[in-house]
Amino acid sequence: KFGDGGMAHLLEHLMFRGTKKIGRDEYNRVIQVNGINGNAFNLSQICTTKWRIGNLVLHLLFNSIIMKKDNSNEIFPIVDEDGNTIGRATRGECHNGSKLLHPVVHLHIFDNEGRLFLQQRPLWKEIQPGKWDTAVGGHVDYGEEIATALTREAHEEVGIEEFTPIFMMRYLFESERENELVYVYMTTHDGEVMPSDELDGGRFWTIGEIDNAIGKGVLTPNFELEYRMLRQLPGFPPTNDKKS
Repeated sequence: KFGDGGMAHLLEHLMFRGTKKIGRDEYNRVIQVNGINGNAFNLSQICTTKWRIGNLVLHLLFNSIIMKKDNSNEIFPIVDEDGNTIGRATRGECHNGSKLLHPVVHLHIFDNEGRLFLQQRPLWKEIQPGKWDTAVGGHVDYGEEIATALTREAHEEVGIEEFTPIFMMRYLFESERENELVYVYMTTHDGEVMPSDELDGGRFWTIGEIDNAIGKGVLTPNFELEYRMLRQLPGFPPTNDKKS
């Protein structure tokens, strides 16, 4: 039972050995993000304190046993730097280091108090698992319009169906694994935001909270880069009198 060492012993094994699907470093990162010192000798403290033990245990064990995966056979358009479609490829081909340029959409969602909603990426994601990211972000399907993809992703990821998107910018993002043409939008939403069960939840952050979290391994590098660029643009964050 909790506090008698059984759960602590299990977490110790996860931390020091990992599993076939998640390496030990990822378990250490998740435990430390939740406020526990991974070097503590008495890990039974994990089971007796009032931090998110239920969330952490379910988070680690569920993802170890069932571990979802993105569909590597999804078909994405391959585009030039102006966004013109010049071919197509699977998700797997786009994310294997080939650097095939493919379009994605991002939506930044503010509430009427000027707070910005961020989603937490689940551990089963191939890229940046467990970190906080843009409220809505997803790939454009082959043959799909940018506006259609944005509406679809907003509904699928956070349950928003009616909103007024404001186009902010388009830019190229390159990582070790992929090359994206990112279409960035913003909206102010005074209704409920409901993260899908494919995410690990989400919440509204103040601009101060986000500024303090930058560079500390909490946010995705993609978000941090984009956030810095957006802060240089007029209207970001929006004033409180703007409503969608």
